Amino acid sequence: MASTEHALSVREKLGYSLGDLAANLIFQTLMTFLAFFYTDVYKVPPGAASAIIFTGGMIGAFFRSRPSDMAWATATSSGVMGFFAAASKAALRAKIMAQKLRRVSRCCQSLRVMAF
Repeated sequence: MASTEHALSVREKLGYSLGDLAANLIFQTLMTFLAFFYTDVYKVPPGAASAIIFTGGMIGAFFRSRPSDMAWATATSSGVMGFFAAASKAALRAKIMAQKLRRVSRCCQSLRVMAF
């Protein structure tokens, strides 16, 4: 397979960096809130709360790598990860259809209320 090298422009590097920054800011905000919630709301000692968060992170890191390996190892007629792309597309369609059905259901309920 021929290797094609493409140097990223400053704009692309900045775009990736800002996306990564946004994801990290959201993650850190949620982790800070989780620590606050454990210690102040549930009254868990800080050491135990940090152990819970650390253990959850380690378990997540271990189990997150296996699905990724499986996805990259799956080669279908539609390419690497083609099955997963098709499955996620089907799930998205189902979600959109469910949202539309809920809207129609609410509309019908409001029409019934107005009729009586």
